[in-house]
Amino acid sequence: MQYTALTSSLISTTRRFLITCLILATATIAGTLGAAQSHAQSPEANSFDPAAALDTFLTREDFPEQHARLTQLEQQVLQLISDEPLKLGSLGSAILDIYPGSLTGHLAMTKFYAHVDQTESLAQHTQSLQAIMDHLASVGDGTMLGPWPVASIYEAQAYAVYEAAQVAGAIYQMPDGFDLVYLLAIKAPDQPLQTRTFDISHLLHKYNETNPRSEAQAEPWLFIRDRARQNDSAAQTAIGAAYARYENFTEATGWLKIASSSGNVLASSLLARIYYTQSTSEQEPEKLAELKDLTLDSYMQAIALGSTEAMYNLANLYISNYYGEENAEAALPLLEQAAALSHTPATIYLGHLYNNGIQVEQDQAQAEVWFAQAAADQDPAGVLTYGRFLFANKRTSANPELIEQLKQLSADGNAEAMVVLGNLHARGYTVKPSVRQAVRWYKKAVKADPQNASIVNEVAWTLTVTDIKTLQRARYARRVMNKMMQTNLNAAARPEYLDTWAATHAANGNFERAVELQQQALEAANAQQRSDVIGILETHLALFEKGDVVSEATP
Repeated sequence: MQYTALTSSLISTTRRFLITCLILATATIAGTLGAAQSHAQSPEANSFDPAAALDTFLTREDFPEQHARLTQLEQQVLQLISDEPLKLGSLGSAILDIYPGSLTGHLAMTKFYAHVDQTESLAQHTQSLQAIMDHLASVGDGTMLGPWPVASIYEAQAYAVYEAAQVAGAIYQMPDGFDLVYLLAIKAPDQPLQTRTFDISHLLHKYNETNPRSEAQAEPWLFIRDRARQNDSAAQTAIGAAYARYENFTEATGWLKIASSSGNVLASSLLARIYYTQSTSEQEPEKLAELKDLTLDSYMQAIALGSTEAMYNLANLYISNYYGEENAEAALPLLEQAAALSHTPATIYLGHLYNNGIQVEQDQAQAEVWFAQAAADQDPAGVLTYGRFLFANKRTSANPELIEQLKQLSADGNAEAMVVLGNLHARGYTVKPSVRQAVRWYKKAVKADPQNASIVNEVAWTLTVTDIKTLQRARYARRVMNKMMQTNLNAAARPEYLDTWAATHAANGNFERAVELQQQALEAANAQQRSDVIGILETHLALFEKGDVVSEATP
């Protein structure tokens, strides 16, 4: 009987406790729903103007106090958004009371209403989020040239959450046309590290208003230093980068170490470059070894945070035997890891390694696989490299996809794509041979970028010395070289460009001028210690002196 009574008492007590908890939980949800209800039911919630909302917020008389409160609430949202959706309702509601256009606030409300299964309210805040995104897309593209305006750096970080990404680092910068921007590095699962740029110039202006100084002092660095003292890693990274530009590496590494310790991938990457730079001039063996270790540690930290650029840079160090020949093979998995995340330079590098048999057995089929992947990533460098590879290796099978990619680049004004198309048509690689089409693309390239010495030189050389007689356009080649060499002083000092210029005159029968220019080319090559071209220049000079021309299987 005593056991039964005790058991009954425990069951009764437990029941009362559970009922009390249920009542309290219900009250909490009801209270949170009530706090959010005005935003969920407001007719303006789905039709507000994000630009007007930001302007209104920035012009509030109590902006400093309200902005401080806003950022506190936003920080709490970002801390809770993954694990505590029930707490987001009251926080999101409070944020929207302060700033109705807040991406953070509407994001919090969508997470909350999704958790409590309030579909109508969820739809309204989802629509508001979309309105914000549409507005951002209408005013910029999130790059340094078109940063997106936000009310705070935490709203920028909320964008990363919206994109299902993690914040990997940040830095303040001052690009042309903007007083201050916040560059954010974000990493989504199985995606390469990406950057998004946000315009926060208005925050700088408000800072200057509330912290009056002389005009000479009202500059971004005062704001950034204040942020650094508040343990903002973006500010610490910005200060470290500034010291690095002036080669004050002691101060630079001090700031960057602090930022890197908080997981800022941009700080880790910059630290690695600084340590490497210092190592190149270090003579003391122990210090050199220490700097190499620090370089490696910093790159590995950046790699752990998802930096494909760090993978690529470290791979380059391995291949250059920076860590000794015995470690050179460590480059390949790093490049493959970066290539898997669509890092085009790494993908192209792998193609070159296989094409030339560096660190791997020479394998042109495998090289083509990597070059084709680089082109498939839609990166212009990948498309151009693949096109030149197919031409160099005399690939005759049709490749309409690559041709369309090259034509698209050409339509965008890419002169090199036009040259590659000219080369392919000249020999009939991946397309039907057509001298007419080849000449058309070559001339379009020169017209598109007439002061691009490399483009003009390649076209002029091809149309002058090609062994395809119907492709030769010696007078045109001389004309464009005359124009370029007479107006581009840098080109006029390059022995390889002087060589082409001389060849165009020889092809037009003016061997006296050809010899004169070729002698200038040799003088420039000797002065510049260009041993790579001196022998070729001497061979061509001998041809011109005999009244002969250069002829090659080019393109």
